[in-house]
Amino acid sequence: MDKKVRPENRAFIMAICAIWVAAFLLATPNASATSEKTYAQKDRSEEQHAEGAPTPGESATHIKKVLKHASDIGLSEEQRGQIADIYVKAMGESASINAQIEVTISAFMALYKQGKVNEEAIRDYSGKMGDLRGRFLFNNLKAMNDVKGVLTKEQRETIHKIYKTHGKK
Repeated sequence: MDKKVRPENRAFIMAICAIWVAAFLLATPNASATSEKTYAQKDRSEEQHAEGAPTPGESATHIKKVLKHASDIGLSEEQRGQIADIYVKAMGESASINAQIEVTISAFMALYKQGKVNEEAIRDYSGKMGDLRGRFLFNNLKAMNDVKGVLTKEQRETIHKIYKTHGKK
């Protein structure tokens, strides 16, 4: 059975597909690591690393780097424990948010497959995804800031020197 898509529906279907693809890319953990960065993002990222600053999407990498170089920056056992706790809490929250993102995408796709997507459904879906992505970013930035609060000024300077010297290693 050959069904033709009416021209007035074609734009709507293409918009839904674009939203779905964008949502999928946003929901994929480390999407920036698996997809090509734009030149502006790449330049900004390289500039921040040259200054010794991690980028917001790299909070897990940054925290692991601090723990990896614990001896080099002179972390005490108490600091190691505090940073490890921050890492575990942040990763748990990130996993929870990612699961909620997947559920939200699945629910929207079910509506789409049933032909029940309308402007209100798109608005609701977009709002939920925006809230979830905002929570994800907040969680990452808070974790990085919490780790910064555990480190002394000298330790922060040392980790920034390591970023300048070794980049993302």
